[in-house]
Amino acid sequence: MVKEWELTVQPPLKEKPGVVYPMRILQIEKGPGKDKTMVVTLQHRKQPYLGQLRHLHLPVTIRGSDHPTAQFFAACGMDVHVNAKLRPQRVIGRAIAVIFAPNLDTGEPEPVMFTPLKQETHHDERSESQSTTVVS
Repeated sequence: MVKEWELTVQPPLKEKPGVVYPMRILQIEKGPGKDKTMVVTLQHRKQPYLGQLRHLHLPVTIRGSDHPTAQFFAACGMDVHVNAKLRPQRVIGRAIAVIFAPNLDTGEPEPVMFTPLKQETHHDERSESQSTTVVS
C-alpha cells in the first residue's frame, strides 16, 4: 500500500526591488481587443521562484530606445533603432534578466528594467551572467 501524502498551495512569491531575476520568455501575444499592448509571459528560472510565471503588458508603439518595450527587445538581442521592424515571436525561448520595483499606486512589484543574459547551452550559473550579476 502506498502511503498517501499531500501538498499545500502557497501564495506566489513577490519579487524584491533591485534584484536581478533570470527569466525565460514563454509567449508573446497581441493584447486583447483594440488594446495597443502585447502580453509577454515570462517564467522564473531560479529557486525559490523557479517556474513561477509573470505576465507583462508592454506598449506596441515604441518611441525611442529608452522606451520599456525597446529595452525589452534590446535585452533579447534585437537591434532597436528608429524604423526597425521587429518580429516579437522571434524572442520566444530567450533568457533575459528582469529587475523589479514597487508600483507607485499598488506597491506590487513590476518589471522596470530588462538586460541581456548570455544564452546557455547547459545549466551553469557561471555562464549565465554576461554583464549582469544574477542574484538568487
